[in-house]
Amino acid sequence: MTLIDPLSADELCIEISEVGAEALAPSRLAAQSPIRNGDPRITSQLISRDKLLAGVLRTHCFAVLEDDRVLARCQLYLQGAVAQIDHLYTDPAHPRQGFARALVTHAAQAAGTETVFLLTDLADTPQSMYRQLGFRDAAVVYRFRCL
Repeated sequence: MTLIDPLSADELCIEISEVGAEALAPSRLAAQSPIRNGDPRITSQLISRDKLLAGVLRTHCFAVLEDDRVLARCQLYLQGAVAQIDHLYTDPAHPRQGFARALVTHAAQAAGTETVFLLTDLADTPQSMYRQLGFRDAAVVYRFRCL
C-alpha cells in the first residue's frame, strides 16, 4: 500500500521514541515466535537480516515505551525518495490503544519522502487502519503454495 493522503501526527497523543535496533530485538523476535517454533537458527537469520538492511539502507526504529519496555514498534527504511514502513508490532498485552496508528503516522511523517509504502497481507493485517491513515492499494502480489 502506498501513502496518498497522510493523517497528521498531531492528532494522536501518544509519545513515540526513536530507539536503537537493539532495543527492538526482543519484541522483533517475540513477534516471530509463532513462526520460529523455537528454532535458534531462525532467530539468528532474523538478526542477520536486520543488520544487513541497516548496513545498506538508512534505518530508523520507532517505539512506544513504558519504563524502557517496548509496547509497540516499527522500523522505517529509506533510500532516495522512497521509504518503507516495516515490522509494525504491538505487544499482545497492550491491544487497541492506538499505538500502531501513532507509529505508522509518525514514521510516515519522519520519512520526509515523496513515496511511503508498506507491504501487507490481505489475510491478516489491519487494512482498514492503513486506509484510514491515507494508504491505498498500489499492487497485488499473488503467492502460490504447493498443497
